Amino acid sequence: PELSTVAFAKKVNDVEKDSFIDSVRKDKTAHVDEFKNFTITPGQGKNVYYPIVFTEPLNETSQKSLGFDVSSDAIRQRSMDVAVETGAISYTAPIKSVASDRKLVFGYLPIFKKNLPITTIEQRQEALDGFVIISILPQDLFANLGKPLMNANGTYKIVDVSSDGTESLLYEEKSSVPQKYDVFDLFSIGGRVWKITF
Repeated sequence: PELSTVAFAKKVNDVEKDSFIDSVRKDKTAHVDEFKNFTITPGQGKNVYYPIVFTEPLNETSQKSLGFDVSSDAIRQRSMDVAVETGAISYTAPIKSVASDRKLVFGYLPIFKKNLPITTIEQRQEALDGFVIISILPQDLFANLGKPLMNANGTYKIVDVSSDGTESLLYEEKSSVPQKYDVFDLFSIGGRVWKITF
């Protein structure tokens, strides 16, 4: 229940963009209504695109993300770069979803083509086929996982800390009793640092 969606973004080179779009529109195994007008957005000025071609659950809200080039956003692109560099999942800070007005945390897991070496960063870049993307609504995740962190007044706060020190609120459990946060802990997950205060 903590995952909002699971999606896949396919690596598409500019020279094959038009034929790729055409193949998606003609794919009879896909949901015809959602893909008959498929296109890549933004769809100009790049050598490589990473459009979302699958999302689950597929509904009126999530289908708005189909065709969105996730690499067109600098925050998402940085997370994708880290994922390829490490060969592991990498998370973003909480950012606005293209399908809704909610702020979500996105995780990017690189998927590589079969039978190709992926030992070095260069090899992983060459073998990259796309990304599995998970989106997490922090309120859903931490409302349950954070309960053991509550202090005597039932309060705690979790923030994402960027490399420049910028903090973005992930979740806060408040109490009617005024609370001063003076105990904190840091932990790293998927290339991000989260700070818990209570």
